[in-house]
Parts: sequence; C-alpha cells; structure tokens
Amino acid sequence: MALKSLAIEKEDGYRVPTIKKLSKIYGASLTPISRALRELCDEGYLECIPGNGTFVRKGNGKKYKEDIRNIALFLDRQVELTHPYYSELIHSIVSVADEHGYNVMMIPLKQTYLFSPENDTFIERFHRGFYSGMILAAPVQPEDIDCLLNSDVPFVNINEEYCDERFSSILIDRSDLVFKMMGCCVDRGRKNILFIGANHGQNGDYVVFGAYQTFLKAYDLEGQNGSFVYSHWKVNDAYSIVMEKFGPTENNKPDAIVTLSGRTAYGAYCALRELNIRVPEDVMVVQGNSVFMEPEMKDKVPFIRVDVARWCRKAVDVLAKKIEGETVINKKVYIKPSLCITQEKVAVRSKISM
Repeated sequence: MALKSLAIEKEDGYRVPTIKKLSKIYGASLTPISRALRELCDEGYLECIPGNGTFVRKGNGKKYKEDIRNIALFLDRQVELTHPYYSELIHSIVSVADEHGYNVMMIPLKQTYLFSPENDTFIERFHRGFYSGMILAAPVQPEDIDCLLNSDVPFVNINEEYCDERFSSILIDRSDLVFKMMGCCVDRGRKNILFIGANHGQNGDYVVFGAYQTFLKAYDLEGQNGSFVYSHWKVNDAYSIVMEKFGPTENNKPDAIVTLSGRTAYGAYCALRELNIRVPEDVMVVQGNSVFMEPEMKDKVPFIRVDVARWCRKAVDVLAKKIEGETVINKKVYIKPSLCITQEKVAVRSKISM
C-alpha cells in the first residue's frame, strides 16, 4: 500500500528508487518489494523500462482492466519456439490479437496442471483479473477446465488432447488430414503404406491412429499391407525406421511413406536416398506439413497443407468475441487441410536446426 500511495502522490515521470533502496526505506525484504512493483506495473500505476528504471506512469491510477488487454497463450514447456510450425503459430496468434488490440503473453506450462503451485505467477495474475482471455495450446487437466469454466475469464482451446462441448475448440481436422495423405497414395496405386505418427500423447495421436484404422477399413486394406509406427518426430528416428522397414530381411517393403512432420519426411527421404530407392518412382513420400521442406525434396514430395494462419485467426476471432461479450456458441470447429501436389505454396526450409 505504501508503494501504491507513492505512485499516486508523485508526479508523472517520477523515477522510483531501486529495489534495494526501497527495501531499506520500508524495512522489507527484496522479494515482496519486487512483487509489489510488478503488481503496480501490471495495474498501470508504474512503468518499467528495461535498462532505464521504473517510473510513475502517465495517467496513473487507471484500473488495469481498462488499460491493459492481455491474452494468455499457454504452451507446452517442451515446445521448441524456434521450430517453424510453432513460430508460425505464435506469429499468427500475435498478429491477429494485435488487430483486435490485445497483447499476447506466452506462458510455458511448468506442469500438466494449469493451476499447480509451480505456475504461481500465472495464478496470482489470473485471480487479479490480469488476463482478458486465454488460448490453450497445451494439454491441461479436467480440473483446470472446471476452474476456468467457473471463472469469468473466456478461453478458447486449440489442443486436441482435451476438448468438449462446454467450451470453444478450434482444431485442425487431423482425420481429414490422414484421409487426404493416405488417399493421395492409394489414388496412385500405392497401398502398402508406412505411416510414421507422433509419439503417444502428442498432436492428437489417438485421432490420427483412429483415422488411419478407419481408412484401412474403408478401402478394404485391413490385415493386408502397411503399418503404423510411432516416433518422436526426429530426423534420426524416421531414418532408423525406414532403414529397418527396407532392410534385406524384410520381404513386404512399403511402396509409400506418409508422415505429419517435415522432420520425419526428411529422415525418411534421406534413408531412401542412401538405399538408392527413387522418390517418387519407387517409393512415394507424402508430407503432412506446410511450414517447411528440404530443397532436395521439392517437386518430389506432395504435401497436405495445413493453413496455420487461418486456424489461428479463427481461434483469436472467437476469443475476441467472447471477451467483448458477444454470444458465441461453444462447439468444436475444424479447419480442413488442402492437398498440394506442387510445392509452390510451401516455404523451402533452410538453416533450421533439427
């Protein structure tokens, strides 16, 4: 309260003493002083300028709900932010949110529970009404969903791991994605399909595997050819899988490989190249990722384009309507991918660490 009074009493632009000086002035330790300064910055009383200091903010005293419009974007802590897919996702969300006048604050979940003690900073800000809305791009627990539904903070889910009809979910139609990928092979006479999927619990693997089984049944391919292999979506994983499947002791070698990841597509391609197997003449490779592609795969590997920008725009637009109080029917909305035989619309990957 003393710091808040100081912020109100002092003129605009007043330079607040350092944390160490404030600690001596008020006889408090550094931690509560730092927390109090952060809260006053959040509420609009102070402004922290990195490398310069903390100042009384012009127009101080405004309530932060009127002055700050923040959207929390929850990401899995294991997400590689430099990965082209996630870079495009984050960039798209930030761009559309900016159009609506909102800031986006990325929050890597430290635990699978959103409201676990490890996420104390988020919980503190959440209860103070610091966030106008939330986007769930990481799997959370049912208990977290119940807490969010019982609050007045609107949210939108874009993660397949947990979604129901009580809230809005904007999702990539992975079933349609699988059907398009495998259909691309079958249409060209390839029926012995090796499907390299994500590791268990990632990217809606249960949806992908279910669609894979449904496709086999629909095209009367059950119990005949093909196989589904889980991987960590790494180049080396896919390379090893393909080398094994095309080993000298294997009699039933695939004539097509499909994968949702650019990394695994490249790993498969490298293995086939080392085995002197031509792509696509001998073995067809289909990539279900539009973010990047290796230069040597261009014009050889068809891909299924997932429009990440359109997906994110839909999610942010729905959230913005919720925040502004518009009536939004809670439901699952699926964004369908599109098949691209040429590579004109895909960015050729370069200098991306894998």
